[in-house]
Amino acid sequence: MFTLLTPTYNRAHTLERLFNSINSQTYRSFEWLIIDDGSNDDTQIIIEGFKLKANYDITYVYKTNGGKHSALIEAKKYLSNDYIIIIDSDDEILPDCLEVFKQHIEKNSRIEEVRARCVNSDLNLIQKFYFPQDLEYIDTTWHDMVLKKQNDEELISCFKLQYYLRAVNLPKKLIFSEHFNSFSEVYFWSRIKKVTIRYIKEPLRVYHQDSGNSIMNNTSFKTGLYNDIIQFKYFLDENYTYIFWRPRYFISQYIKLTIASRLVGNGFFRSHFLYEQVINRIISFSLSPASILFYFKMKYLDKGFWR
Repeated sequence: MFTLLTPTYNRAHTLERLFNSINSQTYRSFEWLIIDDGSNDDTQIIIEGFKLKANYDITYVYKTNGGKHSALIEAKKYLSNDYIIIIDSDDEILPDCLEVFKQHIEKNSRIEEVRARCVNSDLNLIQKFYFPQDLEYIDTTWHDMVLKKQNDEELISCFKLQYYLRAVNLPKKLIFSEHFNSFSEVYFWSRIKKVTIRYIKEPLRVYHQDSGNSIMNNTSFKTGLYNDIIQFKYFLDENYTYIFWRPRYFISQYIKLTIASRLVGNGFFRSHFLYEQVINRIISFSLSPASILFYFKMKYLDKGFWR
């Protein structure tokens, strides 16, 4: 029923923790797919050891380093089960994780995705999330929960296969494609509109922050700026209609894109024309005074930019 999908990069030292949590699952109809994004540690050796111990299928795929987004795209070639659960290589899932996801799927098969909360390494809930005390779950959209209700908390998600396959795609003509090395997952989930997602109150993931190496840890300052330009541009072009739900969030992205464009040598003026949507060009241009003001503030007062 489930494919547990883990993108990883130099996380040999945390994978056993995840492996043990997978082994503890009360529901057993699953396989584990690991996409190794170019690790140069003992990841492959560790996973071969897991295969000898596990009583479920483990598929290990090695690819050239390209960032987590590229690992999620690569995974599409190997997916066949009805539901996909993304589990980061430095985290754990609680023993009833798959069981709870299964119960909610069976209650409402129209749900395209189920998302659950997280606890930290001390098993305390991450508390930022909006959730009325009298509700066990909320059926809504990503845009309503994230952009309107401003929930940016770490979660764990279970996707219908067809939803995952539609969402995890990059634009065909990616600007500055030769300069970037990371693309935010937010773009994937934000590009599918009006899809019902069930947010459940119960925590199913343990979120750790002790991993050390990230899936993309060799990003230079300039490459990071190109990453931001690309991510902001495509997110804004596809989601500008939601600007009044979370104006500060959107305005920050318009301004940062303009400043990043200046810092990589593309210029303030040309930044406005990176957008495909005319309305975004107008908004970006109207924010030019603020963008220039923040540029000089960061450069001369803050002595540094957000990167």
